[in-house]
Amino acid sequence: MAGQTLAQVHFIDMLPDSIRQDAQVIAAADTLDVFLHLGRVEMGNVLIWSRIDGMEEPLLSNLAYQLHLEGYEGWQMAESVEHKRRLVKDAIKLHFYKGTCYTLKRLFELIDMRGVLTEWWEAPDDPDFHPYEFDIDVDISRPIDEDFYGRTLNLIAALKNLRSHLRRARFFLTSRGKSPYIGGSTLQAQSYTVYPYHTVGGIEPLPAVAHFGGTLITDSTFHAYPLEN
Repeated sequence: MAGQTLAQVHFIDMLPDSIRQDAQVIAAADTLDVFLHLGRVEMGNVLIWSRIDGMEEPLLSNLAYQLHLEGYEGWQMAESVEHKRRLVKDAIKLHFYKGTCYTLKRLFELIDMRGVLTEWWEAPDDPDFHPYEFDIDVDISRPIDEDFYGRTLNLIAALKNLRSHLRRARFFLTSRGKSPYIGGSTLQAQSYTVYPYHTVGGIEPLPAVAHFGGTLITDSTFHAYPLEN
């Protein structure tokens, strides 16, 4: 068996010659080969953290359950496998800082959104801002469904600390892409005609006729820039 891989080894080959020809032993060895094959297939699943980038969604869901990411703590907001991989990778850090502004901001970043929080002490001139209240502005650049707002509010409630209370949440739909190019041009033209000199008194005009023409072309370039915050 030297030089053979695990897939090339059969259980019957590891038995001594004295029992290798027995029909019951052969049947038992063939059955064990099936389980050995299943073990080889599942052996790769033992490596978890080192292969998250290539892990299938069912296994990611199992990790999410173990890491307490299911429900409103992030999993329901993940719309792609890539979002779920990011959440699993950052799960320990998210739980470590749970109840802080960092956790909310970071989780929104992991699912390709942007959350801007304003706490009560950051707006001293607002008389309606009471202690331990906060506002959040959520910048969204992806398609959403009718349940999105409710799921987002539940996410905020699950990750904030118990002392703080959400006063206001605003949602902004933003379309991001390549900068647009807008162009325009104008064309202006004028035509001039010069006729022969005509005298008074019935003298016939000169037979020669001269025509002169001219064209004026103007070109303008316009630049449109995105609105700066």
